[in-house]
Amino acid sequence: EKGLDNLGLFRMVSGGKVYNLTISDSKVKGNKSLGIIAGVATNATFKNLKIKKSDIRTSSGNTQDLGGVIGSASTGGVITLDNIALDFVSIDANGFDTKNLGGVVGRSEVGLTFINTYFRGEIDAVGINTQPYPLIQEVDQIST
Repeated sequence: EKGLDNLGLFRMVSGGKVYNLTISDSKVKGNKSLGIIAGVATNATFKNLKIKKSDIRTSSGNTQDLGGVIGSASTGGVITLDNIALDFVSIDANGFDTKNLGGVVGRSEVGLTFINTYFRGEIDAVGINTQPYPLIQEVDQIST
């Protein structure tokens, strides 16, 4: 269902900056490209973010691109994640084709820069093609 894709505080952050936020007890539920801050991001900077006691859950059998901050980092520039703390964040996906789950970013088609960023929580996934990773699942370029 299309209405359950690209969900987060923002559906998309394109060419923008998200600074100085604390989010607690947030819940995001959908199908594809789910993140607490952004479902999709391109050419963006995320800095000084604290995400606590929050959950991302899927609602269908075909789920992909789930991340604690960003579900999917799309083409068109670099994504910078600076001073990001994720504590007690849960990513829970069940489905036939579950893929691209990451503690910070689910999937990336661009270069990522992580500075002082960590994830502490759970990633639970059941399904074919299921391979969760602590920081990011699928990536083209990364620098730290």
